[in-house]
Amino acid sequence: MKVRFVTTFLFIVILLPGLKSCRKSGVTSVWSLIDNQTVLVYESDKPALLNDKLLASTLYKSSGKEYIACVQPVSKNTYDFLYICKAAPDVANGLAVSNKVTSRLLEGFAIQEVKKDGKVDLVWTKIDDYLIVSKSATLVENAIRIYRSNPAKNFKTKNQLLYGFVTLKADAGNLWVNYEQLNKTPIPLFKFLQGIPVFKNFASASVLDVHKNTERISLSGFTLDSLNKELGLARFQNQNPTKIDGMRFVPNSTKILIHYGLSNVDAFLTGDPDELLKSDIRDEIGVCVLDDSNVVIFLRVKEGYPVDKFDFVESYSGYDIRVNAENLTKSIKSLLPEKDFSFFTFKDDYLFFAENTSTIKQLIDAIEADETWGRSVSFQQFFNTCLQEGNVSMFYTREALLTDGIANGWEPLIDSLNLKSLTWGSIQFNSLDNHFFTSANFNLETRKQPQRIKPERKQFELPNSLALAYLVKNQTGIENEILAQDSTYKLYLFSKTAGVQWVYSMTEKAEQIQQLDYFKNGKLQYIITTASYIYLIDRLGRDVDGFPKKKDLNYRFSEIVDYDKSKNYRVLVTSGDNDVFILDKSMKELEGWSPKKLNAQIRTSPKHYRIGGKDYFLILSADGMVHVFNRRGDYEKGFPIKIDKNISGDYFFEPGNSLLASALYFVSADGKVQKVGMDGKITTDNLVRGNKSKFILANSVAGKSDAFFFRIDIDKVAVFNKNGELVFERQNPGSQRLKPCVVKTSEGMTYFSLFDEEQNLSYFFNTTGDGIINRPIETTLPPLFEVNQKTKQVMVYSIYQNTITATPLN
Repeated sequence: MKVRFVTTFLFIVILLPGLKSCRKSGVTSVWSLIDNQTVLVYESDKPALLNDKLLASTLYKSSGKEYIACVQPVSKNTYDFLYICKAAPDVANGLAVSNKVTSRLLEGFAIQEVKKDGKVDLVWTKIDDYLIVSKSATLVENAIRIYRSNPAKNFKTKNQLLYGFVTLKADAGNLWVNYEQLNKTPIPLFKFLQGIPVFKNFASASVLDVHKNTERISLSGFTLDSLNKELGLARFQNQNPTKIDGMRFVPNSTKILIHYGLSNVDAFLTGDPDELLKSDIRDEIGVCVLDDSNVVIFLRVKEGYPVDKFDFVESYSGYDIRVNAENLTKSIKSLLPEKDFSFFTFKDDYLFFAENTSTIKQLIDAIEADETWGRSVSFQQFFNTCLQEGNVSMFYTREALLTDGIANGWEPLIDSLNLKSLTWGSIQFNSLDNHFFTSANFNLETRKQPQRIKPERKQFELPNSLALAYLVKNQTGIENEILAQDSTYKLYLFSKTAGVQWVYSMTEKAEQIQQLDYFKNGKLQYIITTASYIYLIDRLGRDVDGFPKKKDLNYRFSEIVDYDKSKNYRVLVTSGDNDVFILDKSMKELEGWSPKKLNAQIRTSPKHYRIGGKDYFLILSADGMVHVFNRRGDYEKGFPIKIDKNISGDYFFEPGNSLLASALYFVSADGKVQKVGMDGKITTDNLVRGNKSKFILANSVAGKSDAFFFRIDIDKVAVFNKNGELVFERQNPGSQRLKPCVVKTSEGMTYFSLFDEEQNLSYFFNTTGDGIINRPIETTLPPLFEVNQKTKQVMVYSIYQNTITATPLN
């Protein structure tokens, strides 16, 4: 866990200036003022990391060349800076510009305080030639006590061996790290590592040289392992760094990857460097933490490992999923989160473990779609700056740091250091001459402020005004396309590179459009339901033999179901008479679903979910009932569940490891949020209201799954995340008939749009509420969004009458 200093390194080095070592001789050393409980120490020859204008202007007047910025705990989960510099006696006069300065004594030293709005805003004292300043009186008082301590209890006395390493003087700085304190920080990355035994006593301290430019921060130096040689980094002492090969299996939805490189697995397990190689595990072990906090473990094993001896569960997309009956991960449990990895699958010479089959399938989908770090251009560019071999390596995304759960006491530090500029981060430890060479790299996003673009738009015209449009996949994988229907019921397949591909005449409005590989040959067809027909149209705009099927059932919704990715499809459809049917590939009704009758009108399109290896169908009816059926059409135990029927917008489904661990989110028009557990437990909360507010829940329509609450006031628009926390608030563009939409990329970037149905305009915003297109776009339909998983480009298609315009958002 003590390795979790990755993020806090970034806190300290975002604004790093040039630096020289400040260890000098004298009666009073700067280190005699620094508490041994300090988290990080940054030493410089210029003032740095100053978040107060008065303090900055004062310290820049100093002619000294010794500056220290420390991150120290004020209380549990609350941190602040303590600044120390060698300065002339009159330098502190610049801080006393207010008539609200007060003075008091502590152990013979005068403490000066500047108050603002009745509260202490800045505190300082002088000890010999050193000026000590902070926004926290607690830290200044503690510096005095540390100076007076006998025997000395400061940072240097605790980490004496660290000062034997040579530090560079011509670099951007030196950073000193205290792992015991980093172990207590509330950053999500660190909190996760606390659940892995090897990190609980990982190392003692590090000293790192810092290099920085506008795009990257690089740190390198040495780390002292822990005194307990049975745990932590010391266990890797006799292991040679190994090549990092497994990136091609790390899903893009991963926010943290911990990679272990072991040249002798048995020596690591026994602690005996002469142990012969007997283990089936080879040189790579990986821990992938996904965005939904599920975990995937991968192990590299010897060629020909007998996986057939394990019980078969099911097949999915050509992969066998089996039961981890022999607990293959038990021998390396000190390297893994304390979870039960009950299921596994395999590819090449790698085994992949997870707690449930749903996570295994999520991994398989990513591998088969090439949506992995190994295929990510942005990650590969970053990875090329890192060590290609390692003993312990951590790679992470911005989402590992900047989540909703960060403790309030850490947030001011994050804000002052502009951590949102981080895109990728890494830290790696390699055994070298009884110590550990340490390397860290951080990619910084160079933002253009304000983030407005002059898009390279492409515009196309169709013969008639469009009534509806769907984004569909191109089976070649080159780009997505649009399937649109006009006011005369003609259907168009549209490509932004080639325009209209074909036109198909229909006699009714399309109710729903989806795709499937009907013939299992890799070619996609379009299945379209109208009130009276089910159409199956091929890639070239032709009817598949036997279609369309006429069924006068007044169809309203449809959902394609592929239980185990076998392409033995089922079609779930609903009628206007409150009936639910499941049809086979020939569109014949299945037993148990012919039909399933409900007592009220079906509110939204039914959905199929596979959770814990079981299939469920979720249907919401207008009388406020949540219905969940199994494959046979029987109600699951405990269903239906009664909820408040006053629902605004969509619902959000949050799957768990089982149906009972899953939950639904709803919001009413007046801002009442319902979280409905599938075990029947319901909790409610109320969002902050504005002036004549109306609330709407909107799910992400492309990219990663997420949900947001939109508040539409007469004068303002506000967006809240699903935890009820404000994302941004801005002026209402002039309408209360605004239809919201959200897109969230795999890298965590979120884009919001508002479609004004009164004025036929669409507005686009980022997470700060700033416009990302310099003017609203004319639209008569809600915009469509495309997220390219390879290039990471987000494209919006806006439709105005008979015109389609393609506009990049990034």
